[in-house]
Amino acid sequence: MNKLGDVVFGDNLGNLRKLVQLSVDLIYLDPPYNTGLEFNLTCEDNMAQEVAYGDTWTFDDKAREDFDAFQAYLPLDVRPNEGLLAYLRGLREAHRLSGKGGSTLAYLTMMTSRLFEMWRVLKSTGTLYLHCDPTAAHYLKIVLDFLFGEENFRAEIIWPRTAAHNNARRPGPIHDTILMYSKSNDYTWNQTYYQVEADFNGKGSYVDPRDGRSYKLENLFGPGLRSGACGQPWTGTVVIDGKETPFNIDPSKIGKGRHFQIASQLRSEYERLVGAPLQGAYSEQLNELLRVELIEIKLDKKGDPKASYRLYADEKGVRVQDIWSDIAPAKGAEIKFKFDGQKPEALLKRIIEQSSNEGDLVLDPFLGSGTTAVVAQRMNRHWIGMEWTATTATVAQNRIAQEFGEGAFRLKHGFPADIEAARALAAHDAQGEFQDWIAFEMGGVSRGRGRDRGMDGDLVISGFADRMSRPGAFQVTTTNSVDKLELFARRCKEQGKVVGFYITWAENINASHRETANRFGTFTSGDPDDKRQFPCIQVLAIEHFFDRSKERGGAKIPGYIKGPDPEQSLEAQALGEQTIYNAMMEME
Repeated sequence: MNKLGDVVFGDNLGNLRKLVQLSVDLIYLDPPYNTGLEFNLTCEDNMAQEVAYGDTWTFDDKAREDFDAFQAYLPLDVRPNEGLLAYLRGLREAHRLSGKGGSTLAYLTMMTSRLFEMWRVLKSTGTLYLHCDPTAAHYLKIVLDFLFGEENFRAEIIWPRTAAHNNARRPGPIHDTILMYSKSNDYTWNQTYYQVEADFNGKGSYVDPRDGRSYKLENLFGPGLRSGACGQPWTGTVVIDGKETPFNIDPSKIGKGRHFQIASQLRSEYERLVGAPLQGAYSEQLNELLRVELIEIKLDKKGDPKASYRLYADEKGVRVQDIWSDIAPAKGAEIKFKFDGQKPEALLKRIIEQSSNEGDLVLDPFLGSGTTAVVAQRMNRHWIGMEWTATTATVAQNRIAQEFGEGAFRLKHGFPADIEAARALAAHDAQGEFQDWIAFEMGGVSRGRGRDRGMDGDLVISGFADRMSRPGAFQVTTTNSVDKLELFARRCKEQGKVVGFYITWAENINASHRETANRFGTFTSGDPDDKRQFPCIQVLAIEHFFDRSKERGGAKIPGYIKGPDPEQSLEAQALGEQTIYNAMMEME
């Protein structure tokens, strides 16, 4: 298997800005939906969800900074120009006056800055599919109208993602929305079809003597009365059992009233057979289909004529419409990684098939469990998958490697490759990437900016005698504050963390830090044969993360480090049954 894809770790905004303009053929994204819910990853005190899988947004100081930064960054001499900013400013003013809508504004600020970059990198022949739900779909559609132009809106696809919900006092919410936009009118389009479900080997199947193809006879009528030509009686003569037999078929007298309906695959089969499209008045089209034996008329038990059309086993079926109820949610072996919100492979297969060709580049900036990458790889597309949490990125890597091997993709990230780059990132960090980088290097999950309560992230430590994992935490700082270390250590003790890692620059670490850390004691693996003592609070130098001889920056823990178990839910792993995964990053 040739390498076709890249897993890119880190904040997708920065990584999107590194992509070459007009370089991507197809974009599919399944971002957070602004539902107010939290998904799957739950560490000891529920804090890690907020960044990794939380879907709750607040227009706080950080969101205001992001809003202002996007205004300053956006070039106004290209689409979306001032219109998009006016829309966002209007929402901001509405929030100021009413005190409402802050969550929506924060969410749209995050999404709009990234959607602009997706519009920038998409080729003129490219297409974007934005997967969302009714919570934010109407807001996002306006953003996309500004970015891509209303004239390039192609479809609002409805996908029933679950079975019936028995919600009180409202219809059950069971569907997602997929907004489809092209970059221009000249976009890649490969028509897809619903799969034909008829049984061509059992009773009621026939063989066409002209070419040996199997077919079944299907109903030629659609439900309901029609006043037009398709609802009028059809008369003529046909040879039945060697006899010229007149017929008069009135669809209005069938059941409660029906009408003739020439299926799209019937028209396609006619064009394939005669080399020209089916034309003429409706009755003339029916006569022509009868002439070429694509319609058959037989007598029923009462001696009345009955019209049917031939549905061949190799027919493509009906053209796909904008309601995709034929695709079931992910289930069975497909969800062995138990990733909350995982989309079915059939959904991505249809999108990739109809909007790209072999060798094209597919981008998923919210890679999640890696479904887009797996399907794109199977379909011989190049792909880029971006993910900003270490645990989720590992799930995707494991899934891809499990099917295609370790060499099927390259692992990249936008995080620093040397100490100088790390210092630059820390000095100019606007998105929490520095903290996320440390989380990745430690094998943990970042809690996000402004929500840490004295801790920046969570870890799961393995190697204990009872084979049960233990919770840990880390704090990242660029100062030399001993008081901050003291607060972090107390929080670790209060929250039952077996170990806490206080991470700062080497020049900030002095004897006072070591003395403070030593006061909080040590722990052991619980194995009577293992006499090692591990500090409960460990002070690590950021510089050591670039020394590959010091795993996890020199962290001292019992046992070994391994990847997440794909047969176990991420929630269960993060609650204590997970061990820290081992991912060696290719620094580019």
